[in-house]
Amino acid sequence: MKYDDDQGGMEAGAAQCNSQEDEAGMGGDPLAVRLGEYHADDMLTKRGMTALFECNVRTVQRMVDRYELPPSVQVGGRSFWIAGRLKSWIAAIAELREAEALKRAKRLNIFRA
Repeated sequence: MKYDDDQGGMEAGAAQCNSQEDEAGMGGDPLAVRLGEYHADDMLTKRGMTALFECNVRTVQRMVDRYELPPSVQVGGRSFWIAGRLKSWIAAIAELREAEALKRAKRLNIFRA
């Protein structure tokens, strides 16, 4: 098991939020590729999460508050996210959103299955 420390960690070279490359859609690797680099038992700190999602700490906290991300695990006063739980959470959210979209499409008679 490994974790990214608050001194830069595994994603130290990640692109910064709101860079011109990101706005043009030409930023770093897609989230799925970056997240796939972690093993299920790897732990990410707040800085690791900001590098993974290419945003700032406050945005990560807002995503947690909106239930877009799982809550962190507190250890010794520090926040950690377990990569396996993060992957499962995102997959569950994707399935939920897909089901909601299909339900709306059926209601609007756009999709017939």
